[in-house]
Amino acid sequence: MNVFEPQFYPFTLPNAFHLLIAGNSRQEVDYFINQTIKSLHPNESNNEPCSTTFLDTREMPLPIINDKLNAVIEGLELRYKRQKMEHFLTVIINDFADIVPDQATFKSMVKIAEKGRRVGIHLIAGTSHINEDVITGQIKALFPTRLALHTSNRKQSKLVLDCAGAELLADHGECLLFHIDTVSHCLYDDPDAVGSINNNEHE
Repeated sequence: MNVFEPQFYPFTLPNAFHLLIAGNSRQEVDYFINQTIKSLHPNESNNEPCSTTFLDTREMPLPIINDKLNAVIEGLELRYKRQKMEHFLTVIINDFADIVPDQATFKSMVKIAEKGRRVGIHLIAGTSHINEDVITGQIKALFPTRLALHTSNRKQSKLVLDCAGAELLADHGECLLFHIDTVSHCLYDDPDAVGSINNNEHE
């Protein structure tokens, strides 16, 4: 009997550009984001420094979030002038659906998504609000890498991944990753496998 042996390869933000995380359960989205934050650390092999800015939309007022995003934009513009990346910066928003109604804050997030990756600034945005008002065509274009946790139905899965499948996932430990027109099955429950992806791909 043949037994499938999963193979893991490292998942890096420079390859992903930006990452959208969506799932029906807010608790599961929060858990994945927390695990992602824990996995972000300097690369000891080449001493590449990195830093993280975490924006909690449930605790921070929108004006404060916008101020922090604008501070990132100032740093972004400075990197363009210097033509130097300096270090990796990851901006994490736990539920970007909370900032969508606020035009100024949303525009700030969009600007970072549009220009940040060229100078080492990457955006991770989570949400448990899977609907067309939140995950729009613009958002999907800005986030070429999208990860779906368990969704309530096929429609939600298609909205995130452009294909069905996420509605069949287990509530904990499984997700599907859309990257460069390919969907991969992911496991994140094992602490040793956080940040790695099961190389079992489906076109």
